[in-house]
Amino acid sequence: MALGHYHQPAERQAGRVRMAYAGSPSPIGPRALGPRSAVLVEIAAQGTEVRPVELPVPWRGRLERWLTPFEEREGLEALAAELERAADPRCHLRVRLDGILAEMSEVELRAAADELGRRLSSSYGSLEIELESVGLDPARADLFRDFRRRLESRFEAGPTAAGLPPGLAPDRVARRALELGARALKA
Repeated sequence: MALGHYHQPAERQAGRVRMAYAGSPSPIGPRALGPRSAVLVEIAAQGTEVRPVELPVPWRGRLERWLTPFEEREGLEALAAELERAADPRCHLRVRLDGILAEMSEVELRAAADELGRRLSSSYGSLEIELESVGLDPARADLFRDFRRRLESRFEAGPTAAGLPPGLAPDRVARRALELGARALKA
C-alpha cells in the first residue's frame, strides 16, 4: 500500500500489510534531509513489489563532526575524504564542525575550512561549513594533555589490563573517552 504525507521516506508493516511513504519529492522544511524519492508500486499476479526510486532533484544534507584536541588536522582530513566520497551536485550540504582546538588556532581552522569549501564547492549544489569549535586555553590544554597521556598509558597494556571486556577495541574506547573529556572541558 502506498501512502502519503510523511516528508521523509518510510516503510511500515501493519499485520500482513506493507505500507510505504514516498516522502516529499522536494525538500520541505528543515528536517527534510537526504535525497528525494518516490515509491514505485508494481502489482503483478506473483505479488506486489514496492521500491523507492530516487528522484534527480536538489536535496538538503546536514553533517556534524567533532574535532578532538590534538587531533584536529586528522579530523579535517577525515572530513575532507568523507565530503569527497559523498559529493553530489544536487546536494545543498551544511557541515557543522564542533570541538576544542589545541594544536590549531581558530584562525587556522577557519582558513582550512574555507579552503576545503572552495576546493569542493563545485562538487555540491552548495557547501556551507559552520564552525562551533573553540580554542583550548593553555591551562586546560595541559589538563587535557595529561588526561590523554594517562588514558593512552592505561590502554598500552591491552584491553584486559585496561579493564575492558574482551572484544572491545581499546583505540575506539580511548578515542571516545578523549571526545567525552573534550566535550566536558567545553561545557
